[in-house]
Amino acid sequence: MVMFTRFTFAVVFAGLIPLNAGCASSAHLDLSAARSLLAIATEMRMTVEEYHADLAQLDEQREAFAIQSFVARVAGADGDKATLQEDSAVLSTTLTELRADRAVAVERYIIALGNLDLLADTAEGLKSHALARLRFGQGVWGLPGNEE
Repeated sequence: MVMFTRFTFAVVFAGLIPLNAGCASSAHLDLSAARSLLAIATEMRMTVEEYHADLAQLDEQREAFAIQSFVARVAGADGDKATLQEDSAVLSTTLTELRADRAVAVERYIIALGNLDLLADTAEGLKSHALARLRFGQGVWGLPGNEE
């Protein structure tokens, strides 16, 4: 499942404008846009990876806290079976919620990386297009047959 965020759509759309602009763009502009998109994709990938690592660390802390709280509650229950069953149910629910949150975070991480791959692929395509235009002299203003 690929989810397009507003940011991804805006960046990809902005990168495609030179492709569709016809005579309003030059190969140099296309190449600059491609380089900018690649830089954005690289920086965003690092940001997403750092965020995911921070989130994983936070999840581990939350899980450790839930277990510590359970142990403290068991120690204070003085063998009361009803309290122990209630506390066990609370721990089970908490751990289930933590695992569900973790699964959602992993899914979002995978989607974000997919979007960044799409952005990088778009930039590479734009770069190839610009380099091809430059190779054939279509990216240089003022050459005969070039009405850019």
